[in-house]
Amino acid sequence: MKKILRICPAPSTYQKIREKFSLDTETFEAQKKIYEKENIVLPGSLSSEISKYGFICLDMLYPDNSYICKWLAENTSRLTFSENVRENFLEVVKIFDPDIVFYFAGASFHMNKEFRDEITTRLGSKKKCFHVVYWGDELNEKLYSYSNYFGNIDYALTSSEKYSKFFTEIGVKNKVIGNMFDDKVDYDKSEVSKDIDVLFCGTTGYLIPEHLDRYNLLAKLCRETNIKIYTDDLIRLNIDTKRKQEIKILYYLPLFFLKFFKKILDKFFSNEVIELIISEKNKNISLEIILAKETSQHPDIEIFNNKKPLSKIFKKQFFKPKLLVSEYIELLKRAKIVVNIHRNEPCDIGNVRCYEVTGAGSFLITDRGSELNYFFKENVDFISFNSDEDLISKIKYFLANDTERKKIEVNGKKTCLSKHTTTQRAKQIVESFEELLAAYE
Repeated sequence: MKKILRICPAPSTYQKIREKFSLDTETFEAQKKIYEKENIVLPGSLSSEISKYGFICLDMLYPDNSYICKWLAENTSRLTFSENVRENFLEVVKIFDPDIVFYFAGASFHMNKEFRDEITTRLGSKKKCFHVVYWGDELNEKLYSYSNYFGNIDYALTSSEKYSKFFTEIGVKNKVIGNMFDDKVDYDKSEVSKDIDVLFCGTTGYLIPEHLDRYNLLAKLCRETNIKIYTDDLIRLNIDTKRKQEIKILYYLPLFFLKFFKKILDKFFSNEVIELIISEKNKNISLEIILAKETSQHPDIEIFNNKKPLSKIFKKQFFKPKLLVSEYIELLKRAKIVVNIHRNEPCDIGNVRCYEVTGAGSFLITDRGSELNYFFKENVDFISFNSDEDLISKIKYFLANDTERKKIEVNGKKTCLSKHTTTQRAKQIVESFEELLAAYE
C-alpha cells in the first residue's frame, strides 16, 4: 500500500485545543481523533476519505512539536526529543517513509523548496518520493518567484484556475479541484433560530496587506450595519516577550532623549532595539507597525501605519472566535447573512469560507462572484457584490426578503453537499495521486 504524508499548517487555535482536551497526556491516536473532529488538521476527514482508496495516510500538524514528538515516541525507541521541530519532523519522514508528501494549503509556507529538498535527502535514493501541493494562496512576488519556490514540486492541486496558470507556466502538472466542506463534521444539523442579522468570521485583515480592502470594508460595515464579527485580530503578533517590552518602553521615550542618552540606555537595553526605535521614530512609524515588523517580512506592512485593530474601534460588535468546529458551524447557521471577503489577490477565488457557509446551509454574500461561477451559480447558490455600496444595499434587501434569502440558502447547500465535500475531493485527489504514481512506474 502506498503511503501519504499530509502536512497541515497549525492554526492559531491548536494550542487552546491541546489545553482544552489535555492532549499532552493522550496517545497519538487520541490526539489525532480530536484534531480531525475539530478540523485542526483541515479538513479533518480528508485523510480518512483518501484511505478508503487503499492508501495509508498520516496527518502531521506543523509546527506542532508536541504532536510530532508523540508520534515519534510511539514509533521509535527514543526517550527524549529535540526542541527543534524541523529535525523531529524530518525524523518522522524517515521512519514513515512516504511515497507522496502532500503539503496542504499554508503548509507550503512552512516548507519551502530547501525544506522539501531536505525531505528528499532524508529519504535517500531507495525509491521515488513525490511532492504534491494543494494550493490556494498567492506568493508575494516582491519576496518570492513561483519557479524558485515550487521548483521541486511534482504536482499541484489548486483552488482556482488562476492559481493553476502559475504552475502551468513553470512546467508543473496541475488540476483545479477547488476548496471543500468537511461533510463529516459533527454538528447539530437541525434548524436553529436566525438571531444574527449579519455575520463575519475570520481575520479582519489588520496588519495583513493582502487584506487591506477587507479591513476597510469591515470598518464600513461596522459603522452602517449591525454586523457581528467573531475574530482575534491581534493573534498574529508573536514576539519574544523581553524584546517586545524593550520596544514598548523605548518607543514612548522622546526621540531627542533616545539620541542624547543613547550611551546610557545601552547599559539597560539592547543596542539593536535602541537603533531600531530611533530609526522608526524618525520615519514616524507607529508602535503597532514596529511590533508587526518583528513577525512579518511583508514589504507593504507600513500601509497599516497609524491604523488600529477594528476590535478596538468597534468593541461592541466584536466577539471571541468559536474554538470548537461544532460551535463555529452553529454560529454560521444562526446568521441570516454571512459576509465573505477574499484577499487582495486576483487568484483568491472560492476561499474555504464560501464552502463552510453554503455547506452549513447559510446565506452567502461574497465578492469575486463571476469568477466563483466555476464552482457555484451566482444569484442561485449565493449572492455577490462589487462595491461597498452594493454590499450594504444587498444586505438591507435580503434582510427584508426572507423567502428569497431562504431559497438561495437551500440551493447553496444542495450544490455544496453534492459537489464540494471532502468525499468528492478525496476522489479527485486520489485520481491525481494514481496518475502521478502510474506515470512514474
